Amino acid sequence: MKTRIFESRTVGLIFMLLYIASTGGASAQTRNDTLSQMRDSIVHLKEVQVSASRPLIKAELDRIIYHAADDPDSRSMTLLEMLRKVPMVTVEGNDVVKVKGSTDFKVYVNGKPNTMMSNKPTEMMRTIPASTVRKIEVITNPGAKYDAEGVAGILNIITLGSSKLEGYNVSLGVGVMNIAQSANVSGLAKVGKLTFSFTDGVSYSKPPKAWQETERTGKTLSAAGQMHSYSDYQVKAPAHFMELGGSYEFDSRHLISMTAGVENYTGKSRTDMHTDMYDGNGGHRYSFDNEHASRNRINSLYAGIDYQHTFGRHGGVITLSYRFSAVPSTVMSSSLYYWQKGQTPDLSFKDLCTTSDLHMDEHTSQIDYTVTRGGKHTWSVGAKYIHRNHKSDNVEATRTAGTEEPFAEDQSPSLSYRQKTDISSAYAEYAIQHKQISGKMGLRYEHSSQKVSYPEDNLLTRYESFGAQFDNVVPSLSIGYRIGETRMLTFSYAMRISRPNIWNLNPYVDRTNPTVIKTGNPDLTTSSSHNLSLSFNSFARRFGINMTAGLDLQDRGIIGYSYWGNPVSLTDNIITGEDATLISTYGNLLKRSNVYLNLYIRWALSGSATLNVNANGAYTNLKSSQLGQHNNGYSSSLSVNLQKNLPWRLRMVAGCSLNSRSLNLQGYTEGSMMYRLMLIRSFLKDDRLTVTVYGNNLFQNDLRIEQLTETADFTNRFTNVRRDYRSFGINVSLRIGKLHDKVKRTSKSISNDDIIIDGNPRNQK
Repeated sequence: MKTRIFESRTVGLIFMLLYIASTGGASAQTRNDTLSQMRDSIVHLKEVQVSASRPLIKAELDRIIYHAADDPDSRSMTLLEMLRKVPMVTVEGNDVVKVKGSTDFKVYVNGKPNTMMSNKPTEMMRTIPASTVRKIEVITNPGAKYDAEGVAGILNIITLGSSKLEGYNVSLGVGVMNIAQSANVSGLAKVGKLTFSFTDGVSYSKPPKAWQETERTGKTLSAAGQMHSYSDYQVKAPAHFMELGGSYEFDSRHLISMTAGVENYTGKSRTDMHTDMYDGNGGHRYSFDNEHASRNRINSLYAGIDYQHTFGRHGGVITLSYRFSAVPSTVMSSSLYYWQKGQTPDLSFKDLCTTSDLHMDEHTSQIDYTVTRGGKHTWSVGAKYIHRNHKSDNVEATRTAGTEEPFAEDQSPSLSYRQKTDISSAYAEYAIQHKQISGKMGLRYEHSSQKVSYPEDNLLTRYESFGAQFDNVVPSLSIGYRIGETRMLTFSYAMRISRPNIWNLNPYVDRTNPTVIKTGNPDLTTSSSHNLSLSFNSFARRFGINMTAGLDLQDRGIIGYSYWGNPVSLTDNIITGEDATLISTYGNLLKRSNVYLNLYIRWALSGSATLNVNANGAYTNLKSSQLGQHNNGYSSSLSVNLQKNLPWRLRMVAGCSLNSRSLNLQGYTEGSMMYRLMLIRSFLKDDRLTVTVYGNNLFQNDLRIEQLTETADFTNRFTNVRRDYRSFGINVSLRIGKLHDKVKRTSKSISNDDIIIDGNPRNQK
């Protein structure tokens, strides 16, 4: 019954949007208002004026490009809101971003990896104004010049590019909503051959308290019983980002560009949890209360320099690049027990404080050379070297629960971990363009070496230092046939690989929750996947469509999984015996096949209304012979957005999205629905001042999401209820100066995208 009501509401909202688009409002809109929303090219023929606009969306052989700078809504939206308009990108009700229905993708900014964007995309994209973005590229088939990671491809955010004028341009923005606040400033300036840009933004969110509920039932005689826990939690999350960029064009053949940035995310949370334990017959055994607090501070520092030299008309372009990045982070947490009832013979409670210091620094050097001959043939070759240092120091301190004793360091479970990784790669790529036919083929070779060590002062002696080496040959192929000027048919094949990160590898045992322990797996190796896709694209001025059908295959994929067990030699705060603990870790255990279909439609219903539809459907088959588990089923998503011009120079943006249940190897996560309404009004000359009033889910305050994990030994049902689903606010943006030259960027630059992000504490609650 709930499903039928859910679907009927969605269908009703869609029909309401279509009805609004077909009714009045356009007549009150002036001709200038309509033309101000398009990038116009005007040709004067005596007294006749002919206007044409470039489509916002363009399809190329290996990517779909959304020209955000040509969309008037970019002046009033955030980057996260703008993504709802981009083909093959969906933003779910809980603001999870997916590409082709998958969260396994990489985020670039100007062709370079952005650590904070990759690890905390929702929070950062919600803060960045779309007015700083020139275009958004969905690279569906990354070629040989890209690192071979990310099953669903790459989301490349290109900031404002170059032009021929001089001067300055400054944009100011502020946003206030019921659960968060944000402010940003960005600027561009050019004096002679020197160009400079900067972006600075801050945000602070403090949603109301939410609650979680967990029900866990053991299925075997040795682990019979049931656990029920209830908790409420609150999170505070200030964030800050700043980036400086500059370029100097010595002459037409020499260009140097530099970028440096700082990003900071500090998450604070507090959870109050009550837990009841029952035996196999339903009789109460014992209960306890505990308070968990954590502070997660993560910084990201990066700097890079690129030098580009053009050899002449037919000599090609060579680019030399260097990039340094560092990600220091500290996670401090405490778990205190202040009430207990009943007998707990197998459980020893101790108050626990943990400090985890993690640090990663990375040095990357790269060279690329590209040459085009005859206007049809393009060759690209390049080489790259990456040196990474990962460092993790974990310290625990304990005391007897319920006392005011000072905490004493417990050296037994404390752990220090070191990892050094060297990656060498080389690629060659050939592209051809002949009449209606285009093609690109490439080959990339990657050699990686890992060395893992545990400093001698570790008292935890069950881990030994080790090393490993991996070699991967990664082919790619794209073939396109252009049917007229606006239609294109494309076939692509790509192989992708994934490498584990420090959170996946670190064997430190997190025991802050007595009913669940978390640990990494230092024995993880790289995994590979294969993708075949067939796409049809047709993007004209009034109507555009993209249809993509594809197949993903993966073996020995890296996954997080849970099992029921009794850890050895870890008795403090670990439930053993009849009430065995849920253990979460990682493994190369997944065999996956995924058949999918993506559909995107952009339709100018009239001169004042445009409809966007983004839909995705997939059938996924997941299997692990090691775990003896198998799961399969269908999943889908639908997003509908309507833009319409109203009287008094108002613009309306209304939309809704529906996401079905998503599958994983051991269970599923229930879907969600969201809807939103925005009213936008611009003022002053050239629309320099823009005010946006918006509301999301105005008739629904709570978002309830259920997750089920089930094995032969246990069933775990987790429910998370957010009380910040209803949100409303106002954004104000102001532009000062005129449109002038922006930072020029070299045609090639460094992009490291070979690490998966699962396990990063930034992705946790």
